[in-house]
Amino acid sequence: MEFDAAREVCIGLHYDLVTVTDLFNNNFLTLKALNEYNNLALNLWIGYEQVGDSWQWTDGSPNGYTHWAPGEPTQLGVPEAATIRLVDGQWVPMDNQTRLEFICSPPLGREYITGATQNIPTSANRPSTLNSIGMSTAAEGDDAKHGHFN
Repeated sequence: MEFDAAREVCIGLHYDLVTVTDLFNNNFLTLKALNEYNNLALNLWIGYEQVGDSWQWTDGSPNGYTHWAPGEPTQLGVPEAATIRLVDGQWVPMDNQTRLEFICSPPLGREYITGATQNIPTSANRPSTLNSIGMSTAAEGDDAKHGHFN
């Protein structure tokens, strides 16, 4: 699904595309996604997009941690957003019209109640299970199914 459409799906679930806060979080997401999809060649949308000449998190979080692949981000000359590569967890920009899988999570600084308070993991908050991050399980059309890690 394209970046903007993926974000709309997340927002419809009262989530946003995931904000990656540190290396632990980046590695955790990469491993969970790899376990979910079992495809090293896959890239997933995260909530980091180019706005003008700079990059910003879709949930409004301040810029800080990044994990760009060497030489990235490049300027593609089209609207871009960041993806996380499952092969190595590094980020690469892609045309935001590219159809990819994506990761949703509650926006940082907010808590959503779905039977229990859920927060995105950070190095200070390492859950044994993850219920707050949803992964798309289909990249095509409006009939994409969405699940959560257990």
